[in-house]
Amino acid sequence: MNMRFSTLLATALVAGSISAFAQQTKAEVGDMLDGVKTGDYVTLNTTASPAFLCDTKTAYDFSTLTSLEDDAEKSFSAMWKITVIPGVGAAGTPTYSFENKLTGKMFAVKLQTNNKGASTAAATFDEEGNTEWAFNSKLGLYSVKGDSTFFFDNAYKLNAVKGGLDVALGSSAIPGNNAITPTALADKLELTLTPKIFNQITTSGKLIFANGKDVQDASVENFLKTKKWTAAAAEAKTAAEATTFMLATSDSTTSKNPYVLVVDTNYYTTASTNKLSHLIVDTLGAKPTHAALDGKYTAPTPEASYRLEKDKDGKVVKAIAVRPHASAMFTGKYYLKEDSIVLYAVNTAKATEVAEVVAKAEPYTYDGKDYLTVAAVKTAVGTALDGILSGVKTTVDGVIDAKTAPGAEYALTICEEEFKITYAASNYSYAVVSGATGVTGVTSDTWDNAKAALKADVDAYLTAAAGATKTAKKAVEDKIDALDGTTNGLDLTIYDATKVEIAYTAPVADKDAHPAYNKIDASVAYTGGHIALTVLDKNKIVITPAPVAIESEAAATAANFILPLIQPDFQIEEPEVDNTLTTIKDNLYRIKNADGKYLAVAINYADSVANWTRYDADFQALDHMPAYQWVVLQENATKTNSTIVMTNREYPEQSYEGVQLHKDDKGKIYYEVDKRKVYVTFEEVSAVAKSDTLLGYKNFDKDSLRVLTYTFNHFSPYDASHFIGVKSENDSVLTVKDYESAFKLQQVTDKAVRYGYEVKSDVAKRIPGLKNLYRNAYQVAVRDASANNGLNVFKNADNKFAVDEAGTNVRFYFKENNCDNGMHYYALVALSNDTTKAGVAENTKNAVLQAENMANINTSVFDIKPYDTPLYRRFNTALEKAVAGSEDAAKLLNFKETYRGEYLMDENNPKFQQTGIDFLGIWSEGKATGLSLHVDTAWVNRGLGYIKPQYLISVDRHEVAKVDTIPCNATGGHKHMTPDGKETTDANKCIHATPGKPGYVVAKYLVSFADSANVTDKATKEKPYMFGDYNRVGFVKAMYYKDMLIILTNGYEKADVDKLNPEAVIKAYKDAKIDGTWIKDLSKINDAHQTYTWSFRYVYPEKAASADKEDETVSFLIESQSGDGEVIAPKKGAWLKSQNGCLVLSDKKTSTFANAKTGGDNGLVFNLEVGSEENMATDNDAISTSEVSVIAGNGQVTINGAAGKKVVISNMLGQMKANTVIASDNETIAVPAGVVIVAVEGEEAVKAMVE
Repeated sequence: MNMRFSTLLATALVAGSISAFAQQTKAEVGDMLDGVKTGDYVTLNTTASPAFLCDTKTAYDFSTLTSLEDDAEKSFSAMWKITVIPGVGAAGTPTYSFENKLTGKMFAVKLQTNNKGASTAAATFDEEGNTEWAFNSKLGLYSVKGDSTFFFDNAYKLNAVKGGLDVALGSSAIPGNNAITPTALADKLELTLTPKIFNQITTSGKLIFANGKDVQDASVENFLKTKKWTAAAAEAKTAAEATTFMLATSDSTTSKNPYVLVVDTNYYTTASTNKLSHLIVDTLGAKPTHAALDGKYTAPTPEASYRLEKDKDGKVVKAIAVRPHASAMFTGKYYLKEDSIVLYAVNTAKATEVAEVVAKAEPYTYDGKDYLTVAAVKTAVGTALDGILSGVKTTVDGVIDAKTAPGAEYALTICEEEFKITYAASNYSYAVVSGATGVTGVTSDTWDNAKAALKADVDAYLTAAAGATKTAKKAVEDKIDALDGTTNGLDLTIYDATKVEIAYTAPVADKDAHPAYNKIDASVAYTGGHIALTVLDKNKIVITPAPVAIESEAAATAANFILPLIQPDFQIEEPEVDNTLTTIKDNLYRIKNADGKYLAVAINYADSVANWTRYDADFQALDHMPAYQWVVLQENATKTNSTIVMTNREYPEQSYEGVQLHKDDKGKIYYEVDKRKVYVTFEEVSAVAKSDTLLGYKNFDKDSLRVLTYTFNHFSPYDASHFIGVKSENDSVLTVKDYESAFKLQQVTDKAVRYGYEVKSDVAKRIPGLKNLYRNAYQVAVRDASANNGLNVFKNADNKFAVDEAGTNVRFYFKENNCDNGMHYYALVALSNDTTKAGVAENTKNAVLQAENMANINTSVFDIKPYDTPLYRRFNTALEKAVAGSEDAAKLLNFKETYRGEYLMDENNPKFQQTGIDFLGIWSEGKATGLSLHVDTAWVNRGLGYIKPQYLISVDRHEVAKVDTIPCNATGGHKHMTPDGKETTDANKCIHATPGKPGYVVAKYLVSFADSANVTDKATKEKPYMFGDYNRVGFVKAMYYKDMLIILTNGYEKADVDKLNPEAVIKAYKDAKIDGTWIKDLSKINDAHQTYTWSFRYVYPEKAASADKEDETVSFLIESQSGDGEVIAPKKGAWLKSQNGCLVLSDKKTSTFANAKTGGDNGLVFNLEVGSEENMATDNDAISTSEVSVIAGNGQVTINGAAGKKVVISNMLGQMKANTVIASDNETIAVPAGVVIVAVEGEEAVKAMVE
């Protein structure tokens, strides 16, 4: 028997190792099985049936099998070869292992339950499971592992208890009467052999003669042992039903007529009462016929009972008898316990001699000669009749002439007339005694005359008889014409006993001719027929069908026969190798069939089922759609033709296990469904799609949601101008027409949520780059300049999508469904009480956006993109005289209030001025010292600056050019040295080099004083940076350097602009720990509003894009701050306004854009004029050229450039905090926190804020 390696290994371990039960007492081990020994077959019975069957897939089956006598495969599935493993010691009791006869698998169960103490399903085979079992009459089979005992309950579920056998016997789960009990097979348990059963039990095709009982004769071959056999029906029944069968060998013949086992006509003995036939292998006279599906036999008719043997020239030399089917018919039985076969020959065979047959074509014979046709016979007979008369006359004349002397009497018969002539010697006369009329006799004078007279009389008679002769001939010819080719012949007599005999025999063709041979007959049934051995003499034992009944050993011995032990060679066959089997490597694929359709869970499939789906190559990108992608994994990576499991990436519940792929001779891959070949192509999904964690759905950067609004452009092949929008302020229902609304999206969860196939670590190793998928759901609200601004999108009672402030926000997934020229289109999947999709009601005039069933065949899709109507003014157009190629370059602009025509300028109204503070004001053109403001980009070509550009506004600008370093030019062995005494090869770093200085700009920059709102003048108790409750705006002196705006303070604001060193200022600020307050890094604006940058919000954004002149269509508010957290287009914010003539910022907490843009809240609306250098607003004060600077720090003040000068530091109350002479150009003095006044000898006193 062939077994898999694992089975052999398990068997070896059992046979060669110490039992796991060896150290237990007898009571712990259980009962012994009686009447079984190693090698015996048992069934694993319950009270109902053989409980454990093992099928060809090595799975266990618990169905009832009431009889072992119906089918060999079923019987074998219930038969287990037992191995007894002896116990150790006096108290040791054996344990057992069981090997299934059908599969060769051990009875192996993994000792592990899938629930607490009990499995939830019946036991299953496990290749690595436990194979050693003890037995107890109440518990059945059980096993001990560690401190636990495992057994089967009455539903074959594995149970476990902590403890030994005694604990297990106390369990409520013990099977009791339904315990699995190994039971020996009954004696003489037999199967009636059918072709099906014979082939089941003889898988190798060979029969084994066991116990030394075999043929012993060198001249006799035991074909049953030496050949491989297959059984086929020998009666008109199927292979499963027929009990009479033929045995064919695997030897091939040219004619495809198989060699079969036959009873021969040669005998070992020839006694008439005890002929012993040979058993040989030969072909039959006609090839046996069997139906392809069920093996049903049809008896063919042989062409002949012989076959001809010819020489090399084609001449027949011998006829050989062929064997009838009846000589090859057998019956039999198979005994399960004994594993033995008994065969019976059905019929005897004998030979009968058949004479030679010669080929003959002519059917007629006349006068000893053969004729082919009737006409030929008639001609021959006519010729013969014509010769009768002439022959008669010649004969008579001869008789007369022979008479030389008179006699007494002479008798003569002529033409059936009898003449008796008397010759008278005396007168030479004759007389006719009797005879034909007309011959009366004469008397002549001489004998010669007498004879002459007689001849004359005969001639006269014959002449008279001619007519009668012709009549007789005609009658004969008529009878010849009547011959039909089947009559045996004619026997006619004409005139004088002349007979016409025509014989007929059937023609014999060449093919029917044959030499003599001995015909084989097998029509007589055997009495007995048991295939047995017999002793011819002490040296010869042959095999033959017994001609007597010998069903027992005693009967066989009495009849001089030996009953052989014939055993079928049953081998466990591995599955037939299918050379078409193939597999595919683990990966992520699209699966396409021969029709070009893809296996997918399309958005319109009910219940999210997978189907073959038409793919629109011009309008879909499947790498973007995980519902069209399948995770394919080999189920057994060690097999070259492993089955696979295919799981949909988006809908993992759509999974197909055990899919076996095939490859045809052209290399095309297919799998089979109901015997149909389904050809498929596996297209690997791109690495980008595999690793894209946000694939399949539209996801937005969470930060961008804070600043952007979006539009939904409906895809239509006819009109791309339709958007989701609210048609009017009086209608809340969303429509899809030419009105475009902008919407704010809010992410529902803080982080994206995983969906689809879960890529665990083991799968990630098998498919490198494959990532889990995540998606976000979003709530949608209107965000534009309309009255519907801020209203939520919800689903109303009519299943339409609408907007309402109090409406319950619908959560949407934006699922990609189409792609066109790089533009992605998304279905709006709405998540509420049920899942629907947003669809355009195309059967209505208003094209309402409604909730549709997911299975609706049509799916509306939208391009979701940022609202591209300009919200803010960007100074890069012809209206600002932008120069091509440098559109965003700095510009000089005049800001003119739209309605009153006033301009922004330095605050020149004394009512609104404060000493030491340069406020921004607004007045008529004639009141200004200069109208043009310098406007430069701060945050435009980065981040979302293209949506909300931010600018720096300045006046009184001083640009200091970069000064290059003059390198050391010393020669003559000079070594360049750095200031710290290190040698260098860089002449620019030498202490003798003249250091350069980077370029920078110093100007007064427009800022919001919002962060100084709480500063209070100690003397006046007023807040100088406020006007009433409003923040003011104004100019502060600052340096622009390397994308930084450095607010100059602590004396640097009075320093000589040309002598400032930006790096030194930065270092000083950092040393004083005030850099975070006074140094503004423009690269970190990140779209947020700043106190030192400005944005210009369009009043009419929907008109601005098409404007071609400076008028109200491009008018704007000047925006400083957001009041609702929105960094782009806030609903609430701070805009420049006039409060009782003073220029301030509106209150960002209460001021709305909708109100401000219409002039409410005194918001100011501006247009532009292009400015000029001549009209540049400048500071009227003299520029300080002092090099002394004061820097306030944390509990200290640092004074630079005042060596040898006296310094007095006092607080705002005039109390002196320090009075000293500065010893160096960098002196630090400790002072308490608060505002202090620093007075340096020869310099103006300055205020400083000490932290």
